[in-house]
Amino acid sequence: MRLRVRTLPLTKVTFELKRLWRGEGGKSAFFTLQGASDSGMSFASDFIIVRGIGERTPPTRGTITPKLSCSRADFQQARAREPRPILQFFLRDYEAFRDVRANCPLGEVVMAGTYPLKASGALSGVLRVTADRPPTDTDAWVTQARALCDHLRSVMGFASSAMIRAPVEHLWRDEIWTATVYDQSTHPRTYPQVFHPMSLQPIFDTAVASFFDPPRPVRNLPHALEWFCMATTYNETRLLNVMTALENLVESNLPDTDRLALPAKRFSKVASDMRAAARGRLAPDGAEPTATVAAFLEGLPAKMADLNRRPLLDKILALAVRWDVPMLDLTRQDLEAAIKARNSVVHRGYYYDPDAPPPAERDLWDHVIFLRELFIRFVLAGLGFRGDYLSFRGGEHTMRFPPELPAAGEPTLASQAPD
Repeated sequence: MRLRVRTLPLTKVTFELKRLWRGEGGKSAFFTLQGASDSGMSFASDFIIVRGIGERTPPTRGTITPKLSCSRADFQQARAREPRPILQFFLRDYEAFRDVRANCPLGEVVMAGTYPLKASGALSGVLRVTADRPPTDTDAWVTQARALCDHLRSVMGFASSAMIRAPVEHLWRDEIWTATVYDQSTHPRTYPQVFHPMSLQPIFDTAVASFFDPPRPVRNLPHALEWFCMATTYNETRLLNVMTALENLVESNLPDTDRLALPAKRFSKVASDMRAAARGRLAPDGAEPTATVAAFLEGLPAKMADLNRRPLLDKILALAVRWDVPMLDLTRQDLEAAIKARNSVVHRGYYYDPDAPPPAERDLWDHVIFLRELFIRFVLAGLGFRGDYLSFRGGEHTMRFPPELPAAGEPTLASQAPD
């Protein structure tokens, strides 16, 4: 966000501004700026950065014109209004055909968007929470309303496969109107969408309900959803992003009993015995180890810790069981192949082997779509969603969640979890 500033005379005060802008070692300084208009609107910011200074030094009197940027600014004005507080965010990159709304303990929640979305990065929607009565603790209401809006933006961004930003916040409380403006980066949309812009009400209802009464504690969900919504141009990166999102859910929500092969204390004793055995074999009779052996022994504890971590495949299957994620058509073999594809990209920098004939490897997009489908079902199960969503395995089609139970004896991903 940039601010326009009038030309200032070059005085001792403004010359000091110029000196501070240059800073020591060429580092820019941060400034505080406050002001008020004739209409009574105030402006305040502690995040002012001087991007440059235009300077004129004629023979008579010099002037400077600061060029300012601001990462956050607060505007405030007294406005007569009913005593119920209202919190409203202007949204960027939210696409919706019709308004979605719900009632909750904080009051009424409405989320409106634009359809079709014409330009990425433009303000395209509004998210508003209106109290149904004056709260007994307005500060607590505002804090909880902001947390609700963060949760809704995260979940609805997942539904739209987009990072929905909120660069402008309006708050009406105690007959004071406050606007806070943030300088936020824009992010391109990614595809495909999980829910059609015309069918967002069911996932919105679930998002609101899961904030106040979550069916299960889902830790670090916003981080996982950001990885899922992160746009990129290469399928290799798409594969890494969605696998990172899935790993984030797994590592954040599995207890140690499912993440570790042995309890930590028991493994610590085993590891100690293994290190002692290694030292006795490599440096017998208490001899001083060589530099190579010493380096090996020093790095051994970190390497041995990997022995106690269950494979990613087992951890994914374990979380599927804990969250009761129904998987009719996602097999263990598909998941193994997708993990192998991810490992190829991470460790050698590419997926397709140039020395292998084309039929030797499944198309990379198949792995991306498989992992997206798997991640989507984990998120829907974590939120407690029931209804239709879009699936792209085998072509775009509508899927019901949770799906129907499999026929007797038919394997599912969850049923293949380790004991």
